[in-house]
Amino acid sequence: MSQVWEQMEATLPARAPWLWESFNPPASKDDLLSLQRAFDPIPVPPALLAYLARADGQRLEGIPPWLPSLDLGRLLSAREIIAEYQDLFTYVEDWQWSRRWLPISREGWWSAAVEMVDTRPAMVLNVSWPDAPSLRAPSLPALFAATLALVEDGLVPHPSSDEALVLNDPETYKVHLKRVETILQESYRAMWGTPPFPPGAAIDSAQWIQAWGGPTPPPWRV
Repeated sequence: MSQVWEQMEATLPARAPWLWESFNPPASKDDLLSLQRAFDPIPVPPALLAYLARADGQRLEGIPPWLPSLDLGRLLSAREIIAEYQDLFTYVEDWQWSRRWLPISREGWWSAAVEMVDTRPAMVLNVSWPDAPSLRAPSLPALFAATLALVEDGLVPHPSSDEALVLNDPETYKVHLKRVETILQESYRAMWGTPPFPPGAAIDSAQWIQAWGGPTPPPWRV
């Protein structure tokens, strides 16, 4: 994560300052410790801690741009991650959200999470409601590296620029999304290894892997 973030520091201020300026200052040591204690003995992914030590999510004020390679809401701070996780289990059931998924972004129904595992790099999931979850990226470092690739390819225009306004045309936007998806696939291809599910495919809770506490079919299918 450190290497990827150093590349972000070197690239985004010049190529996408609006995105770079959306990140909060680093999380405090106390907030990082609280995050780890909140889930002990379940391990918080080291890459998540390393990222939060560089930027504590994205600012809440205004309308911050979503991370282009994720596109699933504003990145949460360490404190917001704890609060969001605790709030989730006041209204979701175990077959809807694994206790091994840590929310990292949220905006309305859009949401992303990272696995809490310690045997391999934690994968990033699309957990937007009400769709079934799916694999979004092979790891957090891969996710940020993919954002760099999109910026360097000129696919992250300023929200109020002419390039962004052109994307309001449905056909132009469709072409843009296809280019973005192609770059993401190329960026992730060598990093996936052997994922437990096809990236992007809906994952039934009855097929959840053991690391997520699965399988966890809904009660009416037991």
